[in-house]
Amino acid sequence: VSDDFPCGFCGQSMSKGKCQIHSISHNRVDSLCKYAYPLLLSTASHVSKSKPCTNIPIACKIAGCGEIHWKYNMLRYLKDWHPSWEQILAADEIYQYSLKITIEEQMKLGIPE
Repeated sequence: VSDDFPCGFCGQSMSKGKCQIHSISHNRVDSLCKYAYPLLLSTASHVSKSKPCTNIPIACKIAGCGEIHWKYNMLRYLKDWHPSWEQILAADEIYQYSLKITIEEQMKLGIPE
């Protein structure tokens, strides 16, 4: 798995455009990744026993940006490209919550404390 913004489908780097996400629409993901599969965002965004991972594509909400990154990469992206993102998006609690990896998810994925 790449440490350079890994693709949520295959783990390769998204930085060179191979696995770029074109859009998120109608509850589906349009990706260039050759390993992409149908992913229903409404289902994948919730922790469950059979699918504990909520690593879904999320669009950057900074005005004029338009970038889409996987949830597990988004905080790094925001810190690298939009250092003042927390101040800019301070009022958007729903967006900030969508970036969180809950304790429940971490436990179900076997991530140690």
